[in-house]
Amino acid sequence: MRSLALIGLVASGASATEHNVPPSHDLVCNENGYVLTLREGRFAGRPLYLGNACDAFHAPSGDGNWCWGNGSVSVEFSGQAYSFSGMELACETRASAAPSGSGCGCHTDPLPSWRQ
Repeated sequence: MRSLALIGLVASGASATEHNVPPSHDLVCNENGYVLTLREGRFAGRPLYLGNACDAFHAPSGDGNWCWGNGSVSVEFSGQAYSFSGMELACETRASAAPSGSGCGCHTDPLPSWRQ
């Protein structure tokens, strides 16, 4: 069963956002933020680092940004945004276990390509 399915591209200014169903993943939290490893899809096999300062890093994609909102996690690399619908970031071992504790809400800290 494919756990990461592209359901469409939505134009957003100069970039587009890929919307995906929740992927099969592993999540680890540390003092710097979240380390998300997807098992399938574009980001599979290499950790996706989501930092406390809303910064992101993925080895093939480089530096980027991330935010959460409306039951999804969104990341952006080089002006291309990807949104994982239905994904919640929560770790039992992290003091701010819910995404709301991260301060990286898309409503307050939108991705660069979403800012007007």
